[in-house]
Amino acid sequence: MTLQQTKVFLLGVGYIGGSVLQTLLHEKKYNISALVRDQAQAEKLKSMGVTPVLGSLDDDELIVKKTLESEIIIQTATASHQASVKSILTGLAQRPKDAKPAYFIHTSGAGILIDNAAGLVSSDKIYSDKHPEAIDALPPTAPHRDVDFMIRDAIKSGDLGSARVAILLPPCIYGIGTGPFNKLSIQIPPWIRRSLADKVVPVVGEGKPIWSNIHISNLMLAYLTLIHSLYTNPEATTSSPYFFATTGEHSWLSAAEAIRDALSARGLVSKDLLLHNDAGRAQLGTNSRSKGERLRELGWEPLKAPSVWECVSEEVEAILKEEH
Repeated sequence: MTLQQTKVFLLGVGYIGGSVLQTLLHEKKYNISALVRDQAQAEKLKSMGVTPVLGSLDDDELIVKKTLESEIIIQTATASHQASVKSILTGLAQRPKDAKPAYFIHTSGAGILIDNAAGLVSSDKIYSDKHPEAIDALPPTAPHRDVDFMIRDAIKSGDLGSARVAILLPPCIYGIGTGPFNKLSIQIPPWIRRSLADKVVPVVGEGKPIWSNIHISNLMLAYLTLIHSLYTNPEATTSSPYFFATTGEHSWLSAAEAIRDALSARGLVSKDLLLHNDAGRAQLGTNSRSKGERLRELGWEPLKAPSVWECVSEEVEAILKEEH
């Protein structure tokens, strides 16, 4: 099946979604429509050759309609919005049996793996997407699990017909995005902003926990791999919908030191870290370690990219430009 002018419906054009948008536009194979909330965003997308769909994640009828009209649906707006995912699943279930198969990629996150380390201990527990039973055994109270379970149960019910569904679980994402709007992640950059405001870099506990990570450019390759695999390999998601996308790891202490070094070199923060501070973001004191083995089996080949520590300086520069 050719990908030429395949209809794509993209929910979310922020850091991840905007970068997905640019990646797909670069492929020059897709007729893309994207859900946006305001007219200014809509006009910008029009100028890029994208069809804007004005609405919100709560617009059930609109999302069902666009799902029925599209062959590829990609949700990047949020990992925890039940209503929008329910609308997508409804649309998939309503597709005529003789229609082309639809392909749905939901962006969840490796936050489902977090523990209660409180910054005091690193964990040697590493989850693999080749063992979905371990992922399914995570407590329903873990972040995003309500939505992930909704998708998993819909797949198991058989109500989605020939639709092929994947749940992509990125770890800590870093690097400058390529989208038209927000170019910074929701993980390390807010920590940088907090450090600038307090003139010191706060660290949850002692910063010992470890998170897996990925550069935004390699995450885009993960999306492309999934899209092409869903088309060409009907068995890609039969064993499990879960796909981790991981290329490296960092401790929160090492990330704090990188932020401290970048900011103190500019005279913006103290050279001393502020340990045992919740930083307003308890997640920065948790462990979340994962291995993306299934994507590699599908042909994902991450490129050499700057490390999470090397990218802190460019993220600092981007934030300083925002503030001036």
